[in-house]
Amino acid sequence: MLCNTGKCKELVVRKKGDYTVYPTLYNIKQHSSIPVLGIVLQNNCKFSQDLKNKLYVRHQRIAKITQQQHIFFF
Repeated sequence: MLCNTGKCKELVVRKKGDYTVYPTLYNIKQHSSIPVLGIVLQNNCKFSQDLKNKLYVRHQRIAKITQQQHIFFF
């Protein structure tokens, strides 16, 4: 089976403090994070990048809703 290197991504999962540079396999680009099924997986086994993005969007939505409520009450 052939691998489409244009669509493939490689995620090297690392332990804390490990900065070893590994060679790429089959010219597949290595990434520090990859979105999979709506969740951003990071190479340090954390989801903080995904959570920060989602919390930022939620906060913006709440701010818009509260602004709209102030307009209706005055």
